[in-house]
Amino acid sequence: MAHAQAKAQRMKTTVAKSNGQSLFEHTLAVARYAASLCTDRRLRRILIQAAWYHDMGKLARGFQQMMQGEAHWHYRHEILSALTFLAEHPDLDEQQEQILYAILTHHRDIDDGEMLRQLCNESLLQERITELPPDVFPSAPVLLSCARRLLERILDRDRQYPLLSEHTLTRGLLIAADHAASAGLTRAVIVEREYHRQGLRRFQQEASATEGNLVLEAPTGAGKTDAALLWYQRNRRHAGERLFYVLPYRASIEAMRDRLEGIYGKESVAALHGRDLEYAYARYLNDTGSEQALQCAREDVNANRLVHKPIKVLTPQQILKYLLGIRRFEVGVAEMKDALFVFDEIHAYDVHTLALVLETVKFLLQLGARVLVMTATMPDFVRALIENSLGKPARISAYGDPELPVHRHRLKVLAQPLEACASLVRRDLAEGKSVLVVCNRVAQAQALYRQFDDVSSRVLLHSRFTYKDRERLERAVRDRRNRPQLLIATQVVEVSLDISYDTCYTEVAPVDDLLQRFGRVNREGKQPEPAVVHVCTEYDTNTVQHVYDRQRLRQTAQTAPDGEVLTHEVTTRWLNDVYQRFTDAEQERFEKVSTLFRIHIQQLQPYHSVRITEKALDKLYNTVDAVPQSFADEYRTLLDGGRWLDARMLLVPVAVTDRRLSSMRSGDYLINRPYDEELGLL
Repeated sequence: MAHAQAKAQRMKTTVAKSNGQSLFEHTLAVARYAASLCTDRRLRRILIQAAWYHDMGKLARGFQQMMQGEAHWHYRHEILSALTFLAEHPDLDEQQEQILYAILTHHRDIDDGEMLRQLCNESLLQERITELPPDVFPSAPVLLSCARRLLERILDRDRQYPLLSEHTLTRGLLIAADHAASAGLTRAVIVEREYHRQGLRRFQQEASATEGNLVLEAPTGAGKTDAALLWYQRNRRHAGERLFYVLPYRASIEAMRDRLEGIYGKESVAALHGRDLEYAYARYLNDTGSEQALQCAREDVNANRLVHKPIKVLTPQQILKYLLGIRRFEVGVAEMKDALFVFDEIHAYDVHTLALVLETVKFLLQLGARVLVMTATMPDFVRALIENSLGKPARISAYGDPELPVHRHRLKVLAQPLEACASLVRRDLAEGKSVLVVCNRVAQAQALYRQFDDVSSRVLLHSRFTYKDRERLERAVRDRRNRPQLLIATQVVEVSLDISYDTCYTEVAPVDDLLQRFGRVNREGKQPEPAVVHVCTEYDTNTVQHVYDRQRLRQTAQTAPDGEVLTHEVTTRWLNDVYQRFTDAEQERFEKVSTLFRIHIQQLQPYHSVRITEKALDKLYNTVDAVPQSFADEYRTLLDGGRWLDARMLLVPVAVTDRRLSSMRSGDYLINRPYDEELGLL
């Protein structure tokens, strides 16, 4: 006890952080934060002990001189911390082994080359040991002996730990607590507000009463999100339990973040996706100057990326990257342990991503997670795949609920190209209707948009705008008071844009995509008669085949219920006519991706990450961010001036296969295509 008190006194007079925080203060902050993350008493004790030792090596004289700016100190302080723990606990039991490895690896992987070289270099190690205060540390011979023992353990190939072990949780939670405490956070946020809603529909009542895994089907605009939050409320065991709300697209995430912040408070909700910093910057830029916006955006995003806020709205890629084994993946796995997950709009995923998501769901169940899968449209065989992944989930369908409008749309098939519908669109506009036109290709949308130069209230929306322009356009489309009468768009309108038009004209697409497009028409069913939605079945096969499978397009057109009201029975029949099963190519890809990803997860081990970068992760999804040629000089000027976030707002997502894509000296990508702020990348 006296030894521990002497060490604590020494820690109060030494510095751990560049802001002057003492080692004792930082250690206490990490221990407290770790305790706030963990409800299991035994694991909490392990974490607190790991926190006590994790930065003990910073007591070395050389480290303290570095903190005072007097010298450089090129040594891993966590090596000295781990050796101290091992010297004081020579006969390691299982829990102490977890503590030892968490201390050693709270900055680097266990097989990190620099750390191993320093541990192997006995003369260098002995020199560093002499810098430790002798009155509170074991002797040099003891520490050197411990170094040999530790190195032997690390190099023992038979000493491996499974991913689903407490080793993963201990390392992940210690790192999470260290990062949060370093950011000045005192404890993880808990959800203090409960969600209540009056006048629940039948399917929402059923969701609020369901415990455990659930598959929910409901039409767009019916209130699936309310049902999901009621399910979350029912299944939450304590206020600190985490919710991951998974959506396929960035725009969907930003809209959902706004909604959940209104319910649970900004302090409880985080949005995570590949461009979260840019979106946060654009949001603050509307109300303040660029420097203040940048500071606020950084503070927001840094807090969001920590294990801090209990509700996270994110893309599946943000979960997948942990299971791909990125550096410190244990943090993500530990955060997902026993959490609640809502996978919304699962119909939006292609075969490749669906395979990854379903394997992820299987792993989450092993972590003790509970999962809700929601969709508006789903073929029977896909539902069977989802239910198989979830075991035996409950199943709720909103269709048939007498309170829901069942006659929102009537289908009209037009045996002509979408481009030939200009006169029909003009007729509807002249009658005062709001019109949505959905194209399958960006170039097609741009060409159609040009045909309506004389229409003042119009907007073009697709994926090939800079992030700055895309945010501006989406904000205009979501503005209910001044929404454009004519919206010409691509597939970007299919998911989560809360908009409602009077009618639409769309080129044929697979039936599930069409149903999502129709969901942006007569969204709340307030029109006295079903809104007419038009599908054009003639298209350029040479260009559309790069977007959709031609077999699916033919089946969709051939089985389309022309002239019928799209009731649930009608749309279900249409879906199953088109999607009786995967095509042979789809089945092969689904099985291959599922098998390879499952094997990859099984091979992951704590303390060993996979060397994969964020840039490489982006390439997995077939797009990269590039600066248009016309913005290249402005982009470089902004970067040279340190305004890198303003520079990022000039980027456009483009296909990795685009022949006009090239690399810049900075390592960024350049796209040699003209750009127009109204039309996007041409």
